[in-house]
Amino acid sequence: MLYYFAYTLITAFFSIIIWLCYSVISNFGKDKKEFKLYYIDLFEGKYNILENRLNLLSKELESSEVEIKFPELARVKKEIEFLKKKVLETKKQEISDLRDQFSINMIDRVRDNIENLGKEIESYEMKIKRNNIS
Repeated sequence: MLYYFAYTLITAFFSIIIWLCYSVISNFGKDKKEFKLYYIDLFEGKYNILENRLNLLSKELESSEVEIKFPELARVKKEIEFLKKKVLETKKQEISDLRDQFSINMIDRVRDNIENLGKEIESYEMKIKRNNIS
């Protein structure tokens, strides 16, 4: 009788250990997927903000009078259009890279690219403000 009791306890103990290992292993990948989705959404949002800033700058420079009064802004307008294309291409490439190969180094690279594009946009915003269009 003692033998059956010990057998039941040992079986129950190992069943619990196996169940705990299974639950830990099955939940392990979920956190990484949520982490990955969080960063993809975050960076898509940041790229959307950059695109919106560029669209606002383009709208400020749409007037034909701007090009006549401020000839250097005609060049800025072309550069902004080029930068818009660059942001769109970079966004597509970086987000697809994040989906394919998610790593901390990739996160740092995307973050640095976004910061550099943001600084570039700021320089154009300052050029436009210096000319005091409105």
